[in-house]
Amino acid sequence: MSSGDGAFGAGRWARLTKQAGLAILGGLWLLSTGACFAPPGDTVYSTVTGEVITLEEINPILNDPELTEAEKREQLQELGVPDDLVETLLRA
Repeated sequence: MSSGDGAFGAGRWARLTKQAGLAILGGLWLLSTGACFAPPGDTVYSTVTGEVITLEEINPILNDPELTEAEKREQLQELGVPDDLVETLLRA
């Protein structure tokens, strides 16, 4: 065994750990970018405009004590909330 064998082993070990570290960092990066987007099942699109409807648009209608259930239904439908979701929101 010569003194060169240790240097070769250390260099190979450094390359392996660097590759494993890069693979782990790449996996974490992919996971973090995936967390930035809402899952498709949690997104409601307007049947009128095709744009995403947010809770900030829905809550004022649902929480308005001066509106009757029929008026709330009408405003939600004008916003483009699908009928089945309108019924669910009004029952909640």
